[in-house]
Amino acid sequence: MMTPTRNIDSAQYESLGYAQFCARLDDQPAFSKWFQRLRLGVDQVTDTDQAGRTQLIKVQHALVDLIEFLDPKWLRLPRRLRDRLAPPSAPTPASAD
Repeated sequence: MMTPTRNIDSAQYESLGYAQFCARLDDQPAFSKWFQRLRLGVDQVTDTDQAGRTQLIKVQHALVDLIEFLDPKWLRLPRRLRDRLAPPSAPTPASAD
């Protein structure tokens, strides 16, 4: 997410950091409103839909892969913060009695 800078001698926009983004979600209702539907949708999928949960885990794995590609020497994000979510456990087949 890009945000305007106040320094006329630098770029006109810069990336909004993760901490700033989270703070805005918590502190600015007008900003948070833009993400309300997305947040509700993700919560609904993770609570009720096994296929949706699996897809979100695949997205998280792909994002970790991207971070590792962009920061292979762990300069921006340490290795301990790059854990991949565990895949959901497969349903156990019903036993035949």
